[in-house]
Order: sequence, then structure tokens, then C-alpha cells
Amino acid sequence: MEGTCALLYGGFTESTELADQLCHCDIPGLSTCKKFDSLCKPFAAIIPLSQDGRELYFVGSLMKKNRVNVNFGEAILFFGDTPHGGITYAKSEKQQPPLYTSLHLIINLKVYKH
Repeated sequence: MEGTCALLYGGFTESTELADQLCHCDIPGLSTCKKFDSLCKPFAAIIPLSQDGRELYFVGSLMKKNRVNVNFGEAILFFGDTPHGGITYAKSEKQQPPLYTSLHLIINLKVYKH
């Protein structure tokens, strides 16, 4: 098994125009890659590390954003070619915003035949 690990935090802007993280795929092109037809496709996981959880969106049919809140103690798994992004929040001048710290894993399983 091989992959990538990233520590996510923040998701805030001081701009008056809120824009969520650009929609992206962690591993684009999986659905057209024939070598994964009989194997487990690479996937991603987001695991919140703080009580604040993590909010993201997935893009489904008709390019509609579907918001998902992942609570502390939960994880979300999705195929590596799933379009998604993080939700951006407005920074408050009155209080320190939560960091929404999360672990983002991209996991590529290799299957060996004996």
C-alpha cells in the first residue's frame, strides 16, 4: 500500500467574497483506467482531528454541490477520482476561528498475485 498524507487546517478568508476550495480530484482519470477494473481503486479519506469536524462538498450529477459535515470521531472515504473541495468560512473579527484540523489520506492499494 502506498499513498500520500496531508494535514489540513483552516479554510478561512478575509475577503468579502466567499469562495470554497476549487473543486478537484485527488487522482483524476481513474474511471477510464482499465488496470483498476478488477482491483480496488485508489481512494481518499478525510479524518477530522479536532472537535470542530470538517465540512466539504462533493459534486454530483448536474454539477450540484452536496455539502457533507464529517464529525470528530468519524471518517469519510471516497474514490480518488471523486470531485470535491473544502468549504471556506468568513473570518470573524470577534473570535479566533477553529482550525478544522483533519488528516487527508490518499491510498493506493497494490494487489499482488501469488
